[in-house]
Amino acid sequence: MTFDYLGSFLIMTLLVVGVAMPTPGQVGGFHAMYRIAVTTFLGGAEVTAGAATLVLHAVSCVAVGLLGVACRAGEGLSLGRMREMAKDSDAMAQPTSGVLK
Repeated sequence: MTFDYLGSFLIMTLLVVGVAMPTPGQVGGFHAMYRIAVTTFLGGAEVTAGAATLVLHAVSCVAVGLLGVACRAGEGLSLGRMREMAKDSDAMAQPTSGVLK
């Protein structure tokens, strides 16, 4: 399904609302708002909107994940180094004595 330039602004607006919607586990708001936008305002089929929302979500998650891996590699961080940093952080957060200063 394709839609015009102004239709993309409508979809983006509703997606922002969907992402901000408090749902259990933060799951479903994105999908529901995309489906509503495509079926109600742009005249798309229900089945097509459901499939498109899953593909859109998967593509956006993969893109953000790859960008995160690239940024982590650019900073010279490995998973082992991040584990060490977390352990050091936990050790520093532990009180050394029962007396508050």
